[in-house]
This record gives sequence, C-alpha cells and structure tokens, in this order.
Amino acid sequence: MGHVGLGKAFAAVLQSRGYLLAQGDRRSHVAVDYRGEVYAIARYTGAKTKDVRKRLGDEMAFPSVGEAKARHAERMTEMLRHHVRGAEERRSSEAANLLQFRKQVVVRQRAERTQLESDHGARQAREAQERAKRFARGLRALWHRVTGRHAKTREQNEREACEGLLRDRAERDTLVHRQLDERRALHQQIKRMRREHADQVAELHRDIASFHEHSVDKSPERGKRDKEKFLREERSTRRSRRSRDDEPSHEI
Repeated sequence: MGHVGLGKAFAAVLQSRGYLLAQGDRRSHVAVDYRGEVYAIARYTGAKTKDVRKRLGDEMAFPSVGEAKARHAERMTEMLRHHVRGAEERRSSEAANLLQFRKQVVVRQRAERTQLESDHGARQAREAQERAKRFARGLRALWHRVTGRHAKTREQNEREACEGLLRDRAERDTLVHRQLDERRALHQQIKRMRREHADQVAELHRDIASFHEHSVDKSPERGKRDKEKFLREERSTRRSRRSRDDEPSHEI
C-alpha cells in the first residue's frame, strides 16, 4: 500500500473513533477531535515526525486544523439538530398522551359528580319518606297535636333533614377537593414535562452555538448569520414555552 493509501486508511480508522486527520500548523500530521482539541500523531505514537510523514504521506493532502474543526462543527451541529427534532417529537407524543389522559380525567370526574348528585337525591327522597311515616293519621294525629308530640316529631324531622343536607354537602366538598388535588397534580406533571423539554432543547441549542464557536470560519457575515439563526431558534423556544406555561389550570 502506498503512502497515500496508508494515510487514507489511517484517516478512516481515526474518523471511526471520532477524530479527523489533519495537517498541523507546526507539526506533521495531527488528529482533531470533536471538541477541537489537536493531537500530534508523532507525539502520541512515540514516532519521529519524519517517519510519520513517510508513512502517511504529505500532510498537505489532508485538511487544515481549522477545516477539520469546521467539519466537526458541521457534523455535530446536524447531530444536535437531529436530537432537537427527536426531543420535539417525544414532547409531542407525551403531550398527546397527557392531553388524552386529561380528557379522560375530566369525563370521569364529571361522571363522579353526577353520580353523587343522583345518590344524594335518591337518599334524600328515601329519608323524607321515612320521616313522613312518623306522623300519625286520623284521630291519633289530632291527639298528637294536642299533646305536643306532633311538634316534637316535626322538630326531629327538620333537624335530621338539616343534618342530611350538611352531610351531603360535606360529601360533595370532599369529592370536589379530591378532584381538584388530582387536577393540580396532573397540571404539575404537564408543567414539569414542558419545563424539562424546554431545558433539554435549550441545552442542545447551547451546544449547537458552542460548536459554531469552534468553527474556524470567523468571517463577520458567516458569524452574523449563525448568531441570528441561533437567536431566532432560542426566541421561538422561549415563546413556545411561555405560551404553554401560561395555559390556565382549569383546562386540565
């Protein structure tokens, strides 16, 4: 295998491990990792520079350190953008599942309240009939009025009816409070999911910006375009996050 072929083979092996073979500024061949760190092949292999050049061929056949950094930045940026898209897709899926669960909760809670109202109505009617049976009929009813027993029975019935209403109200309040706690817990879960997603996407955008900074293309026009694109994405993320977090909790 010739020097050129050996150099390309060595470059392919390096690339499979996350490095790019490049021409050093002051040395022969160097390897550049995705962070932009530069490693002199001769120094890290213990070989002499002339031997490395003899084995791998002319270093000028390989990209410069700056070009290698730019390639890493481009590749890593695309990978990170892929992760951003994946995070968005996962958030959409999780949001859809939570939305469906929220609808199920609303339907179930409404059915629980309707059932409780129905049970209260049936029980109130049944208890009213039982209280009405306490009143005597005919001559005995007249006698109970004369002796005051009718008045005592009426007072007992009124007291029990009031107690029944208070009992029903307490049961209804207990149900409502339990349902509100369930809704608040669900709302917190939704907010936590949105916050975690926003933090994850923001971190990915910061990583993208960091890789752009490692790029050697520092021309004002290119730097301006990258910065404007990054800022647009950040503003879009923040607007989306604010609009979702500002949703009223009663919609849960």
